[in-house]
Amino acid sequence: LRLPAGHMHISKTFEDCNWLQGLEGGIDSSHSSFAHRTFSNDAPSAGYYSYRNRSTAPRLEVMTTDWGYTYASIRHLKEENQDFVRCYQFVMPFQQQRAGFVGMGPRKTEGVHGHVWVPIDDHQCWAWSINFRPERPLTEQERADMTATNANRTGPPKRLSRLSREA
Repeated sequence: LRLPAGHMHISKTFEDCNWLQGLEGGIDSSHSSFAHRTFSNDAPSAGYYSYRNRSTAPRLEVMTTDWGYTYASIRHLKEENQDFVRCYQFVMPFQQQRAGFVGMGPRKTEGVHGHVWVPIDDHQCWAWSINFRPERPLTEQERADMTATNANRTGPPKRLSRLSREA
């Protein structure tokens, strides 16, 4: 995939877990209802995140493929009598890709987002975050939001600094 300049943002963060633990967090849509929970409806992220809070056990529809699988995480929202659906792809052996949000969440962006987990050793890994919009360049605010979001995924700063110098 080749995109014009400015359409993609890539970052690399340290995760203090083995690559399989990182990968599992990236392909488990249910964990976000608990690990990324928002407790206030006044929070800037209340829109999308409140869906995850109100429907914590999504139904999954999975289709296996030659390269991994694709699935839909379907959360029924009783109040609206509708479903919130988010689609994911898992590409063997270590890549997750998902659709972006339309007017929801802190980033309020469309586009495609994903991660690639690369082992450092048996206990740590790098997570590469890849975000892009095929139809237009990313705005400076989108880039800033993506950088801030990915910075929150880092491990202990002392450890990160040491590993960053080696990388």
